[in-house]
Amino acid sequence: MFDKIMNLKPLSGSPHPQAADDRKVRMRNIFAAPLEKVTKELDDLKNILTPKNQEQEEFLYGALSSHFIFQHLDPKEKKVLMDAMSLKTAEKGTTIIQQGEKGEFLYIIEEGSVDFIIAGKQVGSGERATLFGELSLLYDCPTAASVIATSDCKLWRVSQYIFRRIKAAYALSNDNETRNTITSIPFFKDLPDEYIHRLADSLLKLKFSKGDVLAKKGGVGETLFIIKEGWIQGTDISVGTTKYADIRLGKGEYFGERPIVTGEPNLANVTALTDGRAWILTKERFQKVVGHLN
Repeated sequence: MFDKIMNLKPLSGSPHPQAADDRKVRMRNIFAAPLEKVTKELDDLKNILTPKNQEQEEFLYGALSSHFIFQHLDPKEKKVLMDAMSLKTAEKGTTIIQQGEKGEFLYIIEEGSVDFIIAGKQVGSGERATLFGELSLLYDCPTAASVIATSDCKLWRVSQYIFRRIKAAYALSNDNETRNTITSIPFFKDLPDEYIHRLADSLLKLKFSKGDVLAKKGGVGETLFIIKEGWIQGTDISVGTTKYADIRLGKGEYFGERPIVTGEPNLANVTALTDGRAWILTKERFQKVVGHLN
């Protein structure tokens, strides 16, 4: 936020601000790894994706969103996962999963019903929107139960191999995104590559809601916020005796960078104008990575 404030004109009647602190950390600048590897991995995945119609997409999105394993996926990642699913039919009496065998697929029932069987005993059943086989995506282990169709079924499924490829591609994408986010901030862009990687690994995700107060003017600045989605507003802004007009910050913009480095109090009140998400870096994590910068 400080860089954006310095580009604003002071409000009428305010004295001219003193020159901004021009101390810089003199370190080598090594740019983050290029995105070619990420782009190639995602392009390769496109060859196996089949876009779904609106009805199918809404059904699959609802089924995935209701399960804790998939709740952390962002919308783009869920979209790729849904498009990677293919439709399979199973007649009544078909053993879809055999207990004790290595699981290879996640299934979502669109039509029909199944029973879950352990050691010959029914332990549960499933119908439309029931999801099963999910642990096979995460672990290489024998399946805990057999799954048998009790009526003719239409099932959406995706393999462990494809799921892991999607996760790997987005892990690379997120890694590059966070590193590029760090290097976009003037305070940090001259840090050595080692520190850029460690700071990127220290970023946390935060969801905020419209009306949330993210910072109070004059308070102790303990957190850097980098907006990923949504809009926020800084009000009652002043640097020394100079006051500035309110500002809005959106995707890719940030605030709180100076306090976590210099220990200065917050320069403004900051409130969320919309729901959104942000990367955050706490002062404690920052200092553990690079120490105190003078």
